Amino acid sequence: MLPKLNQTESTCHGIYIKFSDRNPIELVKEALVNAVLDAEPRLNRAKTESAPLSKLLIAAPQVLKKPVVLFFDQFEQFFVHQRQKGDRQPFIDALTAWYEAKPPAPLKILVGIRADLLHELY
Repeated sequence: MLPKLNQTESTCHGIYIKFSDRNPIELVKEALVNAVLDAEPRLNRAKTESAPLSKLLIAAPQVLKKPVVLFFDQFEQFFVHQRQKGDRQPFIDALTAWYEAKPPAPLKILVGIRADLLHELY
């Protein structure tokens, strides 16, 4: 699905993010920064990298000039490595800021997660 989304004639741009033991905010920011700078190399890398995740989530569709679909693969790693609610909160807050943005940013998130940890999404 991802190669199809990233064809020039596609109406969306797909970005793949494989979760691991790394900080989830940094993982998502890195993928967004790379996609944005690939599309618009004239942007300042340092300034783009220093932007908060919530701002990058909102800005990415604008820079890419099409809606964005984020593929969160192995999302169970988020729960495995951020065991405490307090550890998860910064990432949840960033996603909440994106979700509540007015007007809404044209960005969707598809989550891939193991069935035995699906209950964590609730």
